[in-house]
Amino acid sequence: MMKKYIYIIIILFYSNLLAQNSTPLELSADLTGNKIIDYYLKGIGGEKKLKKIKTLQKVFKSHIFNTPDLGATVKVLYKTPNLYAFKLEIPEIGEIESTKYNGETCIVERNYNNKKTIRQIEGELLRQKIYEFHMFPILDLKNNNTVFTLIGIIEEEHQKFYQVKVESDITSTVLLFFHIENFLLASKKIIENKTIRTTQFTDYRKISGIWFPFTEITTIEFNGDIGQKTINNMIEVKFNETLTIDQFQ
Repeated sequence: MMKKYIYIIIILFYSNLLAQNSTPLELSADLTGNKIIDYYLKGIGGEKKLKKIKTLQKVFKSHIFNTPDLGATVKVLYKTPNLYAFKLEIPEIGEIESTKYNGETCIVERNYNNKKTIRQIEGELLRQKIYEFHMFPILDLKNNNTVFTLIGIIEEEHQKFYQVKVESDITSTVLLFFHIENFLLASKKIIENKTIRTTQFTDYRKISGIWFPFTEITTIEFNGDIGQKTINNMIEVKFNETLTIDQFQ
């Protein structure tokens, strides 16, 4: 009798294991792009938690593949509703580039070869870039009643992803790819003219109840050729620290 129960337990165990590892081969009739966005937001912590986050600070090491590692450090600040600050520094050289947006004015500063340039981003170009200034851009798009179109399921490197297109009036095409098992964002692809910018998100870790990717790999292609590949490894992520308007202007 004991052997019989052990046999049943083994069968149930492997049945459950196979069920967990199985993935849908066809789209469910009632599954939409907007539903996938809802599942994604719920999966990383839920909209209520995300909306309670008023500031975000992240610091990461950035390295361009096939180039000397200069130890570049990037610090990015966000504050609701859309304040944004970006700073790239290299040890022994100092600040190389910065972008600051105070809700009205966007200033980009660059220091190359001891030459400093200052440029103001405005007009249509600024309107296109504001999407990047939100700490949770997908949530912001949803709050603005953006339509997300589910294109289908694609397979890459033996993994399957939901492919979702962002329907907006920005000039570039934005495609989002979500893991079919847990709906976490796997990658984002921005297509503009002959340039394709793909960012992969991996190594998700839970910070204050929010699942956050600690590794981002960005590849830029032009006319089908890879021009640059960058990896960002997160060092620090902080939510709801005090940030002043001075840090964004």
